[in-house]
This record gives sequence, structure tokens and C-alpha cells, in this order.
Amino acid sequence: MINVELNSNWLYYQSKSSPDSPFIIFENKSYSYQDIYLLTRQTAKNFSSKKIHNSDYVFLNVKNNFEYVIALFALWEIGAIPVLVNPHIKPEELIEKTKFFNDFKTIDCYENAAIETSHDLIDTPYSGKAIILFTSGSTGIPKAVEITFNNLFQSSKNTDIVLEMKTDDKWLASLPFHHIGGFSIITRSLLSGSSFIIPNEFSTKNIIENLINKPTFISVVPTMLKRFLDDRIKLWPELKHMLLGGAKCDSDLIRDALQNNFPLIKVYGSSETSSFVTANKLNQSGEFESVGIPIGDNVIEIVSKKNEGTGEIIIKGQSVAEKYLNNDPVLKDKLRNNNFRTGDIGYFDKEGNLHIVSRIDNMIISGGINIYPEEIETELLNIPEIKEAFVFSTENSEWGEQVNAAVALNGPISEEKIKSILKEKIANYKVPKKIHLINSLPKTELGKIDKPELMKLIKPGENSVSEK
Repeated sequence: MINVELNSNWLYYQSKSSPDSPFIIFENKSYSYQDIYLLTRQTAKNFSSKKIHNSDYVFLNVKNNFEYVIALFALWEIGAIPVLVNPHIKPEELIEKTKFFNDFKTIDCYENAAIETSHDLIDTPYSGKAIILFTSGSTGIPKAVEITFNNLFQSSKNTDIVLEMKTDDKWLASLPFHHIGGFSIITRSLLSGSSFIIPNEFSTKNIIENLINKPTFISVVPTMLKRFLDDRIKLWPELKHMLLGGAKCDSDLIRDALQNNFPLIKVYGSSETSSFVTANKLNQSGEFESVGIPIGDNVIEIVSKKNEGTGEIIIKGQSVAEKYLNNDPVLKDKLRNNNFRTGDIGYFDKEGNLHIVSRIDNMIISGGINIYPEEIETELLNIPEIKEAFVFSTENSEWGEQVNAAVALNGPISEEKIKSILKEKIANYKVPKKIHLINSLPKTELGKIDKPELMKLIKPGENSVSEK
């Protein structure tokens, strides 16, 4: 249950109403709400002495652990706006992201020592802009999303409808904080008066080691779920739900997880929606191809030029961001006034469940015919020798676009054999003209195929990729 008012200082409220309740568990030490509040105040005074002020944009370039969370709360205490970035970001990538701002400051170390200061901090109510979050940029130039405190609050309220959070619940921070799926764990815990566990490193190994703390909620991406199954992780009775999102998940993997009694909820959302907006509580007897029904106040529409059942997914709701930072004309129609044109293609089934088919920018148009890469990827993954598959297009002077694929193998198989199998399953025009055989497909932190990295690896005209 959400037990904090929207326009209040959430941390201050919890530190007064439940001062001794556990809030953060890090390196086997538990910190109460009062502990975190006092650390936050000390750090905020330190930041103020460094001329960080209300409404300043501040790049939070700090390691994603306990220090990160204290620095975040300290910036909120001042009224500054944290700009979330990957602490392992390359210098040239960071420079590109700073171009979104006319003026900004950077925090790249953590300091909470008490200092002498004449600056009298007040407990600033949380209102207006909360964070600036960059989209992954795995298929294009990143966009900076303005997320407000209202967006985060409404998203947590919607989540609570599904999870029914309680003060004795415990989250495991299993995803990086600079992604909305990871960041939301902080705000859900804070708003419900519950606690969360922070691994020292955001790696699957560290996350598995922290399962000893027996969280009630955990968010996973497909690669992490597969590791849990491969390592034969024994579930603990305190675990209530495991949120599955971030990337497309193989049906066989979901089936295996359900057979092992994993309490999966398949979710769908994005940075622009402040976390997930649909949920499908999975079970072995039900369907698990959809991402479920809209939750809370979220309204989802399917828009198609031909008024067909399949089209672009449009999301409306108070958890949807109002706009991108420094909105340019191209982006204004994509995200405006809590309406988000997702760029995803989908449809609702008869039971009202949302199904994701593809992305508009993934769709291949060859000879005037629309081809969905996901359909071809599904057939490729049905071949036992293939463990990973990604379908993409290249320009073709005759057909406009040409279908290609990159696959990682479980065992020996030739390109011609793969094509032969596909021709028995799908139309010839959908069969990739070129199939690159590789050791593994590069992925983002959330388990999505990193297309720019993949394109760097593939040698044009050859049937292999260079080793990194």
C-alpha cells in the first residue's frame, strides 16, 4: 500500500512515521529510514557547499550501489534534478548526453561527511521534475525523458494494484538504477514503507548471492531468468512475485520457469511510461504469449491506418511522461501530454490481453510487402542448433530492403541447411538472404540485442563476425 502523500517529502515522512523500519540492506547491514534520512541530510549539505542548487541538472555518475541512492536522495533534498547515466559510460557517450543541457553539474564521487555550513536546508517537498532518464539507444540516438514525481507516484500506485505491497516486503535491486526498471525499485520501496536489497555489483552472480536475503519481489530479464534455471536456484517461500520484462522472452524459457514454480508476472512498459503499464500473472494452464491487461489508470489504444486489429500501441495515463527534454518537432508527436506513441506494433485478443508483434522501426518492407522480423526469429529459434537469433534488413536496389539474420549456434549447422528448414515453415520472401553465424549476439544490460554493436561485428559479405 502507498502510505505517503504525493506532494510531500517522501523520505522525511517515512523517517518520522517509521524511523526504525528497515529501508536499505547493503553488504549485510540494514539501514533504517531514520539512518538514510540523516545520511541524506549530511550529503545534501555537502552538495550545497559545492554550489548545487534547486532546479540544477546534475549528472549522477556514481556507482550503482548504496552511495548512488544516498546521492539521489540528497539531490532531491536540495530540489536538484538528477540525470541518470550508466557509471560505466564511455567518455564520448557522456559528452553526447551532456549536449541535451545548456547548463549542468556532475557528481562522480560520494561524500556524506558532516561539514560546517551556514546553509539551512529545509525538507523540500517532492514536486515537478524528478529525474532525467535516457532511453537505451540500442537502435538509435538516445532521447532524454523528463520523469516527474507525479509520474513515479502514479506508477507505484498502479504497481500496488498488482502486487499489493506491504511494509514488511523486501525488493531485490536486480536491475541497474539508470534504467527505469531498476530505478522504480527505489521509489516503490520508499512509497510503500518497505525495504530493498542493493547488491555491491549489478551482475547476475552478485544478484544470486543476494538471494540469501529472501526478497519478496524481484525483477528479472530473460537472460537472468535463464541463469536462475541453469543454476537450479531453489525458490524461497517468502518470494511473492517475479516481474519479467525488458526484452522478448522465449516461450520455452517461460514454460520451464513455470514448471519450476517461478511466480512470474510478465510486464510491459518503457522509460517513457515510468515502468510497466500491463501485467500478466502467468500460470502453466494459462496463456503466456501476451503481456497482459492494462493496470491502474493506464489506457492503451491500437491505432491503424486501415482500422485493423493490429497497429501502433498508444499509451495514456498519469505515469506517462509529459515530454522529452528539449523536445524537437520530430519527437513532439511521439510523447506529449501523458500520451505516448510507443512505436510498438500489437493487438488485443478477445480476453483483452495485449500482444506485442514487432516495432515499427523493425518492420522490413521488401518488394512492398511488410515482414515482421519476430516471426522469422521464432522459426529460427525452433531449430535445435540455434540458441539466439536476430533478424534485420539491409538496403537492396531491387526490393528496397533485404532480409538478413544473425544467429548464435548450439551445434554445427550450415547456412544453407538453416535456409532449407525455414523454407518449409515460412514463405520464401521471408527467408533471410544472408545468415551470419556467430558465437553470441551482443546485448544491452537489459538483455536486448544491441544492434549497433552487432552491426560493428558483422563483416559485410562474409558468413562470420570478427572476434572482440
